[in-house]
Amino acid sequence: AHQVQKINILPLDLNLEDLSKTWSVFFQTPYILSVAYKALVVLVDGRESAARGLPVRGRNGGGLSPFAAQPQVEQVTAQSGPMEPIFADSDILIKGRSLKGQPRTEVRIGEIEVSPTAVSLNQVKLSLTSIPSQSLRAGIQTLQVIHPLMDTSAGKLQKRRGPESNGVPLVLRPRIIQANVTQVKEVEDHLCDAKVIIQVDLPVGTEQKVVLSLSEWWPVDDDRWQRLRERAIQPPAAQLFDATRREVTTSSLQFEVSDAKPGEYLVRVLIDGAESPLQTDLNEWLDPETKRQPNPQFNWYVDPRISI
Repeated sequence: AHQVQKINILPLDLNLEDLSKTWSVFFQTPYILSVAYKALVVLVDGRESAARGLPVRGRNGGGLSPFAAQPQVEQVTAQSGPMEPIFADSDILIKGRSLKGQPRTEVRIGEIEVSPTAVSLNQVKLSLTSIPSQSLRAGIQTLQVIHPLMDTSAGKLQKRRGPESNGVPLVLRPRIIQANVTQVKEVEDHLCDAKVIIQVDLPVGTEQKVVLSLSEWWPVDDDRWQRLRERAIQPPAAQLFDATRREVTTSSLQFEVSDAKPGEYLVRVLIDGAESPLQTDLNEWLDPETKRQPNPQFNWYVDPRISI
């Protein structure tokens, strides 16, 4: 009664070729097929009742898998905020799935493996101060969450390789500790050549790409700002210079600056694209105690600076 289609038996008009193919299948039968019929399928209800599984609420194995759950890293941010830069002394948050391992959880940055500060199933907290600064590198590095296995079969506790997460980029930004200018000499058109030596807080490898960025800095009361508004002069100069070749890993970087206008410059260093920060003047008043005279450079970039 619930059949979707009617049960029909229809004669088929087969040509001689189709009949011969059919005969070849039944070649040992005592009769010759000469008529063929097409019959539609008959649906027969089974005796067993149908079943439906419960809805799936998560993608983990629930502890029933023969293999350990693979950790998955989705995001790495500074603890101070998702848009804040990460430095060598920052605390970072690693977010993802199945991050907590048994019996232990570690974080691999480059070739260094360290134990995190706090671990949960979906988040790992790590303080970069627990890693010696000489072991880190400025720029982009690979970060992974790993679950090493502990082996006691040899009679002593040994760490073996276990499940590892996907690798995600960690952008570690350098800080400029000191900037010096030497060997200044004047060239044509009132321009200068100089040697700039930058000391950063992290080692830089020999193959890393290092660029110096100089942005001309004018004081607030400089009349050049008024002339710039009147379009009488060009805006402050900005130049980029590649670092000289390094034979060893070092935190001291040297740059040959050419054709620079005499003046003061804001200094930044880009190591594999990771840019050192500039400091801003956060004093809203020249005298914070009296608060009588506003600071004209409030919220301006002011450091680090060099003079050529």
